[in-house]
Amino acid sequence: MKRQLLQTKTLAVLAILTLCACAGSKIVSSPGLYTGEIGQNLYPTAEPGETKPLARMYKNAPPMIPHSIADFTIERTNNDCLSCHQDGGELSEGHVATKVPPSHYLNEHTGERAKDGVLGIRYNCLQCHTPQSAESPPSRATAK
Repeated sequence: MKRQLLQTKTLAVLAILTLCACAGSKIVSSPGLYTGEIGQNLYPTAEPGETKPLARMYKNAPPMIPHSIADFTIERTNNDCLSCHQDGGELSEGHVATKVPPSHYLNEHTGERAKDGVLGIRYNCLQCHTPQSAESPPSRATAK
């Protein structure tokens, strides 16, 4: 009796998993973001100060990078981002680079403070900040 009950439960679980897998295939057959196909990101080719940053998606979200970083270097001993952003340097008349915030100099978990420059855990800017793309994602309304 117990064995039959176990087999029935096993078949029920397999049936549910099969139904879930079949339901998910509908998403994969739709166009745009829903297909999993890689889109083309249109990153800016403009120099720093020539483009407008996008609004942040939520409070305290890391800002996106509104300029080209194609020739930027971020290595253990060299970070090109910090040459302008560490002190909020002036890029052109009336345009100042966004200054690195105080949160990048203090580890809130350990209390460690940076002596010179940003903390090591904040040194690789691309961990949180990404170049903004000019491409508009397809809307669900256009999905078939």
